[in-house]
Amino acid sequence: MADMHGYDVIKKLALADAPGSAATITIFDTTTAAGAAGARGRGARWKMIIFSIFTSHISDGTTGYTVDESWDGGTNWDNLQTTATIAATTYTKVYTKVSAPDFRCRYKNSASVITTFRGGLVADPRERSNG
Repeated sequence: MADMHGYDVIKKLALADAPGSAATITIFDTTTAAGAAGARGRGARWKMIIFSIFTSHISDGTTGYTVDESWDGGTNWDNLQTTATIAATTYTKVYTKVSAPDFRCRYKNSASVITTFRGGLVADPRERSNG
């Protein structure tokens, strides 16, 4: 995980990472291979995660982008935040304060085929204001 002016870069997203039509992808999960090496338990060390995305098509209108936390290593997940709609062709940032030892971020596509999908997920190990 590279440092970017005090932020930890968790994941960079490109078109190859885009979900298929009506599919859900896990962007990051500290309990599985979708997380980076040594990421397990990092949720408690990172104060906030910032998801930035630009996509050609709107996300699913119910559970577009979700962040879940787990206090038991991923056995049970509790929804922390849901951003139902990520708008098409609009650069969007979602700020989420995390505190549990583990967390996961997921993105659900609408029925559309995505032709542009870029952005990323960064973590803030400090307590700064969002926006």
